[in-house]
Amino acid sequence: MKMKKNLVFRLGLLALVLTLVTMPLVSGTYAKYVTSEVGTAQARVAKWGVEIDVDVDDLFGAAYEDLDGGNGPAEWIAVDDNPDYAGITVNASTNTYVLAPGTKGSMTFDINGQPEVAVSVKVEAGTEEGQIVTLTGWDYEIEEVTYTPVVFKVNNESKTLAELNSYFEDLYEDYDPNTNLSDEFDEVTIEWEWPFDSGNDVGDTYYGDKAETPTIKFDLKVTVTQID
Repeated sequence: MKMKKNLVFRLGLLALVLTLVTMPLVSGTYAKYVTSEVGTAQARVAKWGVEIDVDVDDLFGAAYEDLDGGNGPAEWIAVDDNPDYAGITVNASTNTYVLAPGTKGSMTFDINGQPEVAVSVKVEAGTEEGQIVTLTGWDYEIEEVTYTPVVFKVNNESKTLAELNSYFEDLYEDYDPNTNLSDEFDEVTIEWEWPFDSGNDVGDTYYGDKAETPTIKFDLKVTVTQID
């Protein structure tokens, strides 16, 4: 009986000790200071969506066809589109681009898109020389003035070579985010023509007979850039 009482006493004492030990743990679980805050956010990439179309398909050709029944300058045409050569007035002996009196060509460029960032637009020469159009080997002189029979237009307005090469300088500006570029820019057309009746057959013939034939090169670069 005495042993039983001792066992009960010991168990009770153990329970008391366990209670004293676990009380701080329990009180710490249910009674402490807590401050919390959750922050969350999500973003998407701002849209760019700028498209630049530069079309030089009608600029030069290896063959030219009179599309106006003899009443106008001959325009470039792909020989494959005219296998019987009907109406062909100029045809290179090799598959290289050529020009001659009575021929013409054109190129266009256009800018579209509505970027969600501010942008700048720049139209310039695509080479370090800084010339959109470069004439090489055109050296026939009349009274110390070089004869260059090729004439130019920008959107149907006549331009000298110097005017064409400087035409796009500072022409365009910076644009705010969400500007619809297609509303700001109309398609630009740049044309060249070598008139058939230039009034200087001697000069025209001189260029056609040169051992190193003169050349004309178009090199245009259109750039849209995000700005701060």
